[in-house]
Amino acid sequence: MFLTNRETLLLTELMNSTGPVSLDRMMQVLKVSKRTVYRELANLEKSLETVGATLEKVGRGHFQIFASETSIRQLQEAIMADTDQEFAASERQHRILLQLTTATKPVSSHFFLERYQISNTTFFSDIKQLEESLARLPLRIVRNQGYEIEGSEKYRRLITANTLVMEINEYQFFHLLETDDEAPFIFQFLSRDHLLLAQRLIRETIEPQFKELSDRKLAFIVLMLALAMDRVALGYTVEEETYPSQINKDLLKVAKKIFAQIAEKTKLLYSINEIVFFAVLLGDFANSFDRDFFDDHFDTDLAYRVKRLIELVSEQTEVAFY
Repeated sequence: MFLTNRETLLLTELMNSTGPVSLDRMMQVLKVSKRTVYRELANLEKSLETVGATLEKVGRGHFQIFASETSIRQLQEAIMADTDQEFAASERQHRILLQLTTATKPVSSHFFLERYQISNTTFFSDIKQLEESLARLPLRIVRNQGYEIEGSEKYRRLITANTLVMEINEYQFFHLLETDDEAPFIFQFLSRDHLLLAQRLIRETIEPQFKELSDRKLAFIVLMLALAMDRVALGYTVEEETYPSQINKDLLKVAKKIFAQIAEKTKLLYSINEIVFFAVLLGDFANSFDRDFFDDHFDTDLAYRVKRLIELVSEQTEVAFY
């Protein structure tokens, strides 16, 4: 029984769920549109028929698999077999990109060939695909005794956070300490201590104030905060900009409070640019559902520029935050 990567994801979700799975949940799992989910369900239905199982609609917009014990064993074996296969091309490219955006020195092609067990031709194809994806951003892949990314620190962090969001499960992300996995994927690219500290601070400070933030947006903010700690620790900071004198005081106060706690824990200094950028980032997400949050002096131009920054990265990575 052959399953595509998306079929495997859907089948895993349907098999592990205690009840019918909603279309909304499937859209989150696949990170695609409703139309695409329906197309993938049609493909999965055909695959299920080969082992005598059926996919049935249960209620409005909910689906469930019905199968005999023999068919269930066959489906479980198919999932396990697919899990053991090489990375899908998109997943592999995401991880190559993450290794480049978080590296502090050039990464050799030999590392990637060994890590993903791919040929030179496949690797060069992956790099070309990544270069095309980054073409509209102020970032570029350069060859200098290996491969590295050069360009804007802000975009580097945004592209890293976006790519990580594509690869994580939001529930597992907020329950990392409860996972049975001894080395969760995300700790390959972020400091464990920084990420857990960022989660705690966002949960304590941001979540109570912005209760309507989705798990995905909340995860994105956590990742951006963790990346700030990681990058500053390595000596990289967001570039200096000329900020208008008036910035939303409430947002700035929240950002200052968070970074004061971070500074105390990490024993590092964080520039005003880091704090202001994070404050505007918070405001942009808050503004997506609460138009009355800002005071009269909020700098709409600065907010717009950060929003466009996020939107442009979202377009390139096909992860919609709006």
